[in-house]
Amino acid sequence: MNLNTTLVIKSESNIYQIFPWFGSKEINALSLILNSRGFKTSIDNEIYLSIEKTKIDCETILNEFRKIISEEIDPLELKISKDLVYNIFKNDKYLPYELAKKQYLDFFCDFDSMKRELIKLLKKDNSELYFCIY
Repeated sequence: MNLNTTLVIKSESNIYQIFPWFGSKEINALSLILNSRGFKTSIDNEIYLSIEKTKIDCETILNEFRKIISEEIDPLELKISKDLVYNIFKNDKYLPYELAKKQYLDFFCDFDSMKRELIKLLKKDNSELYFCIY
């Protein structure tokens, strides 16, 4: 296994680590999209993304990435918790949620770059993109 080229690693029962090897804004964008689609994600050290307690396989995750690439995504339509949006800046609690959400997305996410990086990664053969430890 080569962590430089491996995108998805199944490390424990129903826990996957995603190693996209791109910046924190791109990882945040990917996490928000996956969360809005029903996956439970967490970001670890802004290096990798964990998908927890799912009954899916590596191929399903890769297919979800392909959907993300092919679809138009309006970040303002994503479900983002108010706690996440309002806990960033001290005075955000005085802003309307939609404005604070836009500020959060502008400051912490880069959806276009995330898609470009996913396209580069997904050009590889599927067998190179994941490694499962059982």
